[in-house]
Amino acid sequence: MRLAPDASAAVKWAITEPDSAAANRLLNGEHELYAPRLLASEVGNALWRRTRSNELERQSSLTEAGGLVGLPLNWANDAELITPALDIALALNRPICDCVYLALAYRVDATLITADASFYNTLAATEHSGRAVLLAHFAPAQ
Repeated sequence: MRLAPDASAAVKWAITEPDSAAANRLLNGEHELYAPRLLASEVGNALWRRTRSNELERQSSLTEAGGLVGLPLNWANDAELITPALDIALALNRPICDCVYLALAYRVDATLITADASFYNTLAATEHSGRAVLLAHFAPAQ
């Protein structure tokens, strides 16, 4: 199965928080994972915020950022996604950063995996509802 985890799910690979175990199960090799290059910047930003608030040590943050390179992700070019992502963002009144992941899911015929309940709930009320799954529902605790 093809999956497109967004940054809210992917950050859980680097930072232990609720549903991190579910996020780690996405990396078990059973699925093809796709991500826009934006994901690296968004995860890096989350690491920066956690380091600035003293929740992570600087070296741990840098190590986790470097670990993104080794993840089994098929990276997509964001520039090719910007027009469909903007179209979705305008229709849903959501930030384009969220919608880049959804545009990618459509492009590669994948399921968007998100830990962002607000984004998921927005999608659930639209024609995009079948394209997205909450991380906790897709890979529940075993």
